[in-house]
Order: sequence, then structure tokens, then C-alpha cells
Amino acid sequence: MAEILSEYTRTNRHAESNDVQDIFHAMTAIPFCDAYFCDRNKANMFRQSPLQFDEIYQTRIGYTAQEILDFLSEIS
Repeated sequence: MAEILSEYTRTNRHAESNDVQDIFHAMTAIPFCDAYFCDRNKANMFRQSPLQFDEIYQTRIGYTAQEILDFLSEIS
């Protein structure tokens, strides 16, 4: 969680009131899931340097309906 909050500070992102809950949910799920889908801004933040959670945890992180459909296609 500290890494994400640091990223908000480093990039001058404006935190919305629900961001803390969203980040908590992501941090409890991403290390244990094959895929994690969220809003575009957080998906991009989680995938880009320096966080790169998709690579660290080998978790697909996405935000579009097509990404969800592609993932479901691959696992069925």
C-alpha cells in the first residue's frame, strides 16, 4: 500500500474519496488472483513502472470489457 500511496505523491495524482478502499481491495486481491479488473486509471497505475504489479504477481490487470472477455475465453 505504501508503494501505491508513494506513486500518488510522485505523480501528483488527485486521490478521490474512494481510492483508499479501491487500493486496499486491489492489494488484497492482486497477489492471489489470475486476473484483476478495475477502472482505467488504477489499471494503468498498477501496470506501469514503478509498480508493475502485473509482472511482479503474474496477474492480468485490465479495465475494458474486451479484456474481461478475452480472459474468460482463455480460461474456459
